[in-house]
Amino acid sequence: MTPEEMQRTMQFLLENQAAHDARLAEIEINLNKLSDQTSALAKNQEAMQGIMQGMQGVMQNMQEVVQSMQGEFREGLQRIVMVSEQTLASVRQLYELEAGTSRRVSGLEGRIDSLEGSGK
Repeated sequence: MTPEEMQRTMQFLLENQAAHDARLAEIEINLNKLSDQTSALAKNQEAMQGIMQGMQGVMQNMQEVVQSMQGEFREGLQRIVMVSEQTLASVRQLYELEAGTSRRVSGLEGRIDSLEGSGK
């Protein structure tokens, strides 16, 4: 091998080594970016888990409030039904008393008519 051929071979090897080093540096840069992105994704996932836990707590509180409101609604409805039944019973009593009063008034009117008729 002549010194010129050896020089070209050395130049070729040095250029290949430089290209290899450049590719390796680019791979390292991309690997660092990928590592940073993976870390960011892990942080986002942790934040999402915290948000989900918070939402679960809110949903549980809302469910308890709704159940409480349903209980209060049932109690109120039961009171309304009870008052309605009492009102209906009172109206029936009032109707019966009014019917009795009407019968008595009719009887008294009949007596008054008969007294007026006998006095003439």
